[in-house]
Amino acid sequence: MLSVDPDAERGSRVPPAPRRKARITSRIGLHWWLQAPSVLVLGAVVIFPLVYSVNLSLRRYNPTLPDATGKWSGWPTSRGCCTTPIRSRFWLVTLIFVLVAVGLETVLGTLLGIFLNRLVAADGSSRRCCCCR
Repeated sequence: MLSVDPDAERGSRVPPAPRRKARITSRIGLHWWLQAPSVLVLGAVVIFPLVYSVNLSLRRYNPTLPDATGKWSGWPTSRGCCTTPIRSRFWLVTLIFVLVAVGLETVLGTLLGIFLNRLVAADGSSRRCCCCR
């Protein structure tokens, strides 16, 4: 038999080509590196305003005085939100609003997803948006 490979004539064995599975497992961490920038940006967008607003709430800050950073006052300025009856109702109203808003968003989002899934399934086409046909 005529062989093109010079090592095959000498009887040496050529190792088999690596399988696709081995190549995929070598890239297993790639998706974490690709998602890291977006997770960091989202974290900064969410965490920075939260920390900044808590910092401002613990200071005697006056927005009409631009150069004044506000004297640190700590928790005594925030104690009134839980002790007075008018302000303690604030927590109840906020809790009800959050529960109703999140509940409605969840239900409406799920119903919209089910509707769109059935619309695409009834059409019989592939799962592409209507403008990509």
